[in-house]
Amino acid sequence: MYNQLLWFIGRFFICYFFLITALVFGVGKPFATFFQSTGNNVFGTMWENVHVHFKPSIPSGGTVRFRDNDTQVQITNQALRLPSGAPPMGSVNTNSRLQGFLPMAMLLSLCFAIPAQWKRKLIITALALLLLGVWISLLLGLVIVLYGELSGMGWYGFSAETKALLQKIVETIVMNQIGISYVMPSILWGVVLLITGDYRKILDLVKPLKENVQSELKQ
Repeated sequence: MYNQLLWFIGRFFICYFFLITALVFGVGKPFATFFQSTGNNVFGTMWENVHVHFKPSIPSGGTVRFRDNDTQVQITNQALRLPSGAPPMGSVNTNSRLQGFLPMAMLLSLCFAIPAQWKRKLIITALALLLLGVWISLLLGLVIVLYGELSGMGWYGFSAETKALLQKIVETIVMNQIGISYVMPSILWGVVLLITGDYRKILDLVKPLKENVQSELKQ
């Protein structure tokens, strides 16, 4: 009765275990390089007179652990000048594994587990990864803008109230980063399934479970 549902769950965990194992045994570093390169392409010259540069961040011990920040984002506002004549510059650190790899692994595993033809899976995966990229970019952009505003070299000139609100939002996201790394991909996956109509496949998987529960309640 539950074979299809169990197979869906099994495929999800097999794919997720494979991706996390790959992260532990060497994929982390090339992914961090990809994360930094993409960050430079997206944010490097997004704002006029503001230069944003993503580069590796190595802890003092030299060994990057899973929850260590492995990426430094340097921000320079060329429109402002310090008394020395140099433009103000600052940096904020982030973690490519928590920020990018974990959500991607979760999303890929969910897409792989869907009971559909491979061509259909690829379409769903492409749409889901596009939405995930937008989400990560929005989150990183918010952090960069907020850091600039709070450090005194902001380019938007937000009010104190707006800065306080944005700071609370960012702090909440950072404090719950691991949870968000699992929840947000699931939400985006669900949105894509609604758009493509493939949510019906998931409803079919849980239908026997629903019928069994209803039967138990009637007894």
